[in-house]
Amino acid sequence: MQRFSAMECLRLYGSRFAGFPAHLRYAAELRDGLQRHTRWPFDDVCGVPLRPKPIVLFIIDGVGDATYSELGHRTPLEVVAGVPPRRFEGEATAKSQCTADRYASSAMNLITKNGVSGLMDVFESGVSCGSDTAHLALLGYPPKQYYRGRGAYEALGAGLALDDADIAFKSNFSVLNESTGIVTHRRCDRDFTQEGPVLCAHIDGTVIAGDDAGLFESVHTLRAQYATEHRCGIAITGKGLSCFITGTDPLADNRPLLHCRPTVPPEHAEYEAALYTSRVVNAASRRITELLRHHPINEARRREGKEAANVVLLRGAADKGWVPPFAVRHGLFGFIVAPTCIIKGLGICCGLKSVGAAGATGDYQTNVNAKVDAALREFGLAGAVDGATREEGMVRSVFAVIHVKGVDDAGHDRSLEKKLMMLQRCGEALQRLWTALPDGSTVAILSDHSTPVSIGDHSCEPVPVSVATKGCGFHDDVEHYSEVECGYGALGRFRGEELLGIVKRAHYWYHYRAPRESSLTSEG
Repeated sequence: MQRFSAMECLRLYGSRFAGFPAHLRYAAELRDGLQRHTRWPFDDVCGVPLRPKPIVLFIIDGVGDATYSELGHRTPLEVVAGVPPRRFEGEATAKSQCTADRYASSAMNLITKNGVSGLMDVFESGVSCGSDTAHLALLGYPPKQYYRGRGAYEALGAGLALDDADIAFKSNFSVLNESTGIVTHRRCDRDFTQEGPVLCAHIDGTVIAGDDAGLFESVHTLRAQYATEHRCGIAITGKGLSCFITGTDPLADNRPLLHCRPTVPPEHAEYEAALYTSRVVNAASRRITELLRHHPINEARRREGKEAANVVLLRGAADKGWVPPFAVRHGLFGFIVAPTCIIKGLGICCGLKSVGAAGATGDYQTNVNAKVDAALREFGLAGAVDGATREEGMVRSVFAVIHVKGVDDAGHDRSLEKKLMMLQRCGEALQRLWTALPDGSTVAILSDHSTPVSIGDHSCEPVPVSVATKGCGFHDDVEHYSEVECGYGALGRFRGEELLGIVKRAHYWYHYRAPRESSLTSEG
């Protein structure tokens, strides 16, 4: 077997052995004199595959925005990136412009100045998308082929284990006017961390045996798990269920609560199962409202003058489905740091390990630095965090997704101040990450979609992307990470499904090409 080992082939065939990584083909220590007693791997041999260096996607949810006169005709991202204000002839300087500039942080431009930039249509040009669809594309899975609905992602991320026959929903605790059937508030309260787990425990385990039309063919059980803020994961167990159904969420305030219906025509093979599932879901929705109506928490909220969280809106019905594991699809073992359940669950579905971070809550109080520290420890770089020595043994993970949600929340809440604050904190965390990573590591800073404060929802604009490999020295002339300047970068404009290919090419250029070019330069 020794004769078929990579080292033996390298010794015998040298640079002609095309199956070995290029950066090792040009390592003189290996090519000219490989000795058995030599320590393996060598100190000066680094990179893929012997000592893989990290690849990190730093995803700032909802980073893109519009320009605002009170910010000097800049976007919030431009303010934090330090882009100078734009002034028009005859226009007085806004007073709030000076206060906004205190959020400027040069750290936001670290990746941009050290790498290449571009604009990315995460799903398709001119099409806005949800975070789940966007992240599926960013991880290299075409949504049109693999997207099954966001319910399973939310439930898995919340901690619910799903069987193949279960269907799950992304759900909100909401406010229903029971006399009119109008959902007055889709989000009962952003600060729901105390009440949410208690109400979920009250719902969990509820049996749904039938509706007004009679008993169901199978006994179905509701399972509930609190996620974050007003969100929870809901799953319905039992036989004969289909995910080809609508939800009960009207998707806007002051609209009627919807009735679940099939999404396929009567001639479709799944129609009967979908029709049956619609009955089960409608019965479950009514039962949840009955359970919540007079719960002590809601009685207390009424006494305090707050709206009662008396309904759970169900949307994005999905079964667990199947996608090719990330390690198989991309050749990288990875993990995800994302306290937001839907993003965490999507990562789990794709085969990424979920890594927790103390203080990472997914809201405005989240500790972004804690996410960076958790990723560094998972990479075996604990010494960069707390001074510990590198853990012994092989570090399997070489790929990470770090997701920051608070910026998107600020867009939905239409708060410029909070968006500026969260972007500034993202810049500080990015600097912490870049400083701690070794040479040869690749970092991409990007977003999954734009969430302009002016509209409070997702929009279809492309998002800025910057990719840099530490120590590479290759970069374009873009100075600021912003929606405008990144459009002038070397990457041009591309789709989200192409992102990982670009990131891997940038990463492997350093490891495969750079040693060869430096060797040729020294020989010349």
